[in-house]
Amino acid sequence: MRRQRCAPNANIPAGARRRVDPDLIESLAGLRRALATGRSNRHYRLNKGHGRMIRKSNMEDGAMADVLWSRGEAHTSGAAREYMSMLDLERGGNVAGPFEQVCPWYGDAVRSRKQCIAGLAMRHIADAGIGQAVILGAGLDALSLEIAARTGNAVVSYEVDAATMPYKRRVLAEMGDAGAAGCVRCITADLSALTARRLDTALAKEGWHYDRPSLVVAEGITQYLAKSKLASLLSALRTPGRSSRIIMEYVRDAASISPDRAPVPEAVFGWHGEMIGVDRLSRYSDAQALDFAAGGTGRGGKAGVAAARVVGMKTVGPDQMEEEWAGSNAVFPADDSGWFAVCHGPI
Repeated sequence: MRRQRCAPNANIPAGARRRVDPDLIESLAGLRRALATGRSNRHYRLNKGHGRMIRKSNMEDGAMADVLWSRGEAHTSGAAREYMSMLDLERGGNVAGPFEQVCPWYGDAVRSRKQCIAGLAMRHIADAGIGQAVILGAGLDALSLEIAARTGNAVVSYEVDAATMPYKRRVLAEMGDAGAAGCVRCITADLSALTARRLDTALAKEGWHYDRPSLVVAEGITQYLAKSKLASLLSALRTPGRSSRIIMEYVRDAASISPDRAPVPEAVFGWHGEMIGVDRLSRYSDAQALDFAAGGTGRGGKAGVAAARVVGMKTVGPDQMEEEWAGSNAVFPADDSGWFAVCHGPI
């Protein structure tokens, strides 16, 4: 049964929701150039009359923005709501503000994506009999708590991230170990510096079993990791017989996006990437993402091998996500109108 329809950003006129701001895109591009040449201070002002001050951001700010955009929409269990109500999200505006100036409806994209991923997670857990999840770049997201609540605390989630984990661990401790909060293990580690062996060791130390099926979730992180790094980390999480499942969100390459939306990824993610020290975004076509998530190189390789590798893998586009979340396609009328997608299936 479809959830109750939620009107996306009802205070923004429908026409405005479909537009991106070319002036802001140019402003953010200028900011990136300033950062690259070292002509930037602690605060940055967007030009062309927008006059918004942007404090230097970090990954914590981005994680807070994600919760601000999605709170109460995708993760609706009592445990998830209690957890989110305890978070201090004030700094999330450092990221949410600039993103929404480029795309006033950016929050709609986040909400539809998160509801899609939560639904896919529950489906794969039920279909494959999964009892453990690994969430890469978990940030402050409440997905682990939602999974625990919906499965009667039958699934333990292992969250891996750097800056956000100490704070998240403290909030979960305040909730107590009983119930859903007791099914979340927070592992502090910088994914960009982590090797497959160290990831395996860190997970095992917290109780993860490499030989049991896992649900692997990578959301909001793949664009900031080098493709070789992501491939290495995913290699540690695959199980014999493809008994595990993956849900991987990714930023599409320019050729996969309609011309009017194509500038958005570099404008928003490129700006944030510079702020957190990422020089180049990793972007994928749908075919590359499917092959990559399934254990390939993204280049396909021998046709027969590549075809066998992606059997059972599927892609969900932004228009499908919005239709499921909002019941219509006011923001993403077609598959190529969005810069993000989700692939999922057995690994």
